Amino acid sequence: MRAKNALKICAAAVATVLLATACGNGSDSGGGSSADTATLDLTKAPTSTTTVKVGVLGLVADAPFFVADTLGYFKDQGITVDFQTFQSGADMIPAIASGQLDVGWGQYTAGLFNAFGRGIDVKLVASAGSVDAKTTSGLYVSTKSGLAPGDAAGLAGKKLAVNGQGLGAQAYLHMMLKKNGIDDKSVNVQVLSLPNQVAALASGAIDGAFLVDPLTGAVLGQGTGKKFATNYEMAGNTEHQIAGVLYSPQFSGKTDTASRFMMAYLKASNMVNKAFGDKDPTALQDVAKGLMAHVQTVKSADALKGYYVTGGSADVDTASIDMFLGAFKELGLVTAPNVDYKKYIDTSFGEAAQRALGASTGAASGG
Repeated sequence: MRAKNALKICAAAVATVLLATACGNGSDSGGGSSADTATLDLTKAPTSTTTVKVGVLGLVADAPFFVADTLGYFKDQGITVDFQTFQSGADMIPAIASGQLDVGWGQYTAGLFNAFGRGIDVKLVASAGSVDAKTTSGLYVSTKSGLAPGDAAGLAGKKLAVNGQGLGAQAYLHMMLKKNGIDDKSVNVQVLSLPNQVAALASGAIDGAFLVDPLTGAVLGQGTGKKFATNYEMAGNTEHQIAGVLYSPQFSGKTDTASRFMMAYLKASNMVNKAFGDKDPTALQDVAKGLMAHVQTVKSADALKGYYVTGGSADVDTASIDMFLGAFKELGLVTAPNVDYKKYIDTSFGEAAQRALGASTGAASGG
């Protein structure tokens, strides 16, 4: 079914940063309380149909959810999806906690950590995207800036644009500056929407911007910008997760349906990974079908050539979360005194799904 609310074309690139790639790190999944999924037999066909309310952004970054819907993976698990469109992952969090939404997803941002610190009641059940060496999203600088790629010291006194406070771009910038012994205050960071960043780069009004696909290709193609450093490079050439799938407390209690939802999500993630990571033409056509049914800006598989998007994985990597949490704390953007996020992690649904899907699900953790 088509996601509710009209979609704004200018937002088409915004959420791609949330799913730059999806390579499951297979690391520590934390110590939260887990649902009792050990005795579930998900290999049997469901005996009833359940409607699940899912928060999305209505963009290419939602690919696993839309592919699972259009290709019938949710239907196979007895699930009818009611997609509800939000402007950001942060907007979904209160709706998930209150039970207005069953499922949503979002980036590891300062806002999410502050919500955890306030004790908001949600479950972090899976990865919704990661960054690896193939990632093209990152800091791009104007050809008029005089900046050389990777010259962190040269950023002092420069104007850099981010598309919001407390988002991944600020964390990545902090990581790079800290590694090179540069004070964050020496860089002039401004908030500017992504489409406006492209124009400002071209005019030289800003020296650099944190861009996502397909805007990265646009500035390179126009010759107005050049890559300074990718998110992967700014994080010390380390693969890491950047977003998570969230369940409401009520939906978490429906262990069979919640696990079946994860089966469909992981299966679709595997398809998305094949399409973008492996460049499988058949998989790309299937993914395009899912996106064309829900995303107005995607008219064909050709429209996806400027993106590097992959699916999620069943693990939740706490090292990745700690990396972002540490950066935001050092920037003073996490104000909650105690962020015990591990108590919100429950990967039992993904583990049950993997058992049912068998060895083939292992690819859903790759990227």
